[in-house]
Parts: sequence; C-alpha cells; structure tokens
Amino acid sequence: QSLRDQTQQVTVARFEAERRLRTLQRYADFFESAADGIIVIDSEGQLLFSNPRALAITGYSENDLNGRRVGDLFATEDAPMANELRIGFKEGVYPQSLDVRIRRKNGALAILSINFNSVLREEGVVLCTFRDVTAEREVAHELHTTKNFLQRIIDSSVDAIVSADLKGRILLANPAAERIYSIPVPELIGRNVSTLYPDGVAKDVMRLIKAGGGRVEGLRTEVLDVQGERVPVSLSAAMLHEEDKAVGTVGIFTDLREKMRMEQRLAQAQEQL
Repeated sequence: QSLRDQTQQVTVARFEAERRLRTLQRYADFFESAADGIIVIDSEGQLLFSNPRALAITGYSENDLNGRRVGDLFATEDAPMANELRIGFKEGVYPQSLDVRIRRKNGALAILSINFNSVLREEGVVLCTFRDVTAEREVAHELHTTKNFLQRIIDSSVDAIVSADLKGRILLANPAAERIYSIPVPELIGRNVSTLYPDGVAKDVMRLIKAGGGRVEGLRTEVLDVQGERVPVSLSAAMLHEEDKAVGTVGIFTDLREKMRMEQRLAQAQEQL
C-alpha cells in the first residue's frame, strides 16, 4: 500500500510537471523569437536560461553562461550593483529601465537597459529583459557635451543673445542680455520679446528680417531696460529654421551706450580744440 501510494504521488507529480511544461512551452517559444535579450535568474543571480538574442548581445554561448552569475558579466565599475540587485530581489524590488555596463566576451564594453520582473515567486525566479543601448547612450552623451559647449559659448559672449519662438516667447537668453535689460535671465525666459522694445519696434524688426531674406545685420535700434529706459543697441537677427520651416528667431545685441558716451566725449574734445 505504501509503495502504491508513493507511485501514485510520483505519477501525479509527473503529470503536474508535464502540464506545467506544456503551459510554459508557448512562452519558451516566445522567448526564443523575441527581439530583446531575455535571461532568467534565481534570487542569487544564477543564470537559468538565456534566449538567442541575449547570447547575440553579450557574445557568449549557452555553454559559456551555464553556471555563471549574472554579476559576472557586469563591468568592474558596475560590479557592486549585482549585490544590490540581489538584496532588492529579496525585498521585492525589481528595477525598470536600469542601465548596466557589461563586458562582452570579446572584451568590448556595452550598455544594456534592463527590466527586472518576478516570475514563479515561490521559487524566487527573476525575469530580465534587456536591449543594447550603447549607441543611443553614446549619441546622448555627445549631444549633451555639444549642448554644454555651445551653452558655454553663448554664456561667455560679450554681446547679448536672445532667442524666441514665432509667438515671441523668449526661450534663451545669456548673461550679457541680463546686463543690457537689468533683468535676471530666469525672469527673461518666458517673456514676450516685444515687451523689451519700445512700442512698434519689435514689429519693425520682424518686418526688416523678412524683407532681408530672413536676416538683418547691424541695425541700430533701441530696447527697454527693466526701468523702461531706452538702451541704444546694434542688432543682428535671423530666422531659425528646421527643415525649411521657420520655428523662431535669434537676435544678437551689442550695447552701444559706452560707444556713444565715447563718441560724445570725443565730439566735446574736438569742439574744445
């Protein structure tokens, strides 16, 4: 009777295992054909499964990954993250869109954006889906570096630079603009550029820009400071385009107050002579 009971238990267990296998097979087929890399690890980070895309991204074969921990693939700089992840898994924390640097089999560094999700909670199994974002992150870094470089150039310009959209809302201003208008840069952003000119001057400038084929250079005009006082400037302005479509304007203002004071002193000196 005892043997019969044991046999029945084994039969039931085998039937249940076969049923689960059939249920999971369709998901296995999906994993095999997925465009993203997919690996399955246990709560200690031990690799249990990897799909073909995961092997292609990392450059390792299935035999290379057998028995390894996922942290073994992390670059030296991100190695401590593996332990933090294991601690988080035990506390039910599964990060999303986490950038991790790994070392491919050929030694090249790659950046993966990884999503972690819990599956088979009772067994502590974690599903990791990822994609190679190395190129995207490099481009983003280059754009960030270029943006910062251009921003430093704009900020260090002795001439005021103000850019606005087609509705006249100021989107960019540099410290030199702050010196001309006596208005802090954060307060300039969002203002309508027409409020910085005497009445009607903003429309005249836009008309001259359009008449000049999208730009005007060396135009002597006046702007208003925070007190409403007129400030003489030399203006060069142009339309900004994206794929032949006008999206805004940029103006470069040279403060002429000091120059005009010098001219006045010279005129007085000549008159005295």
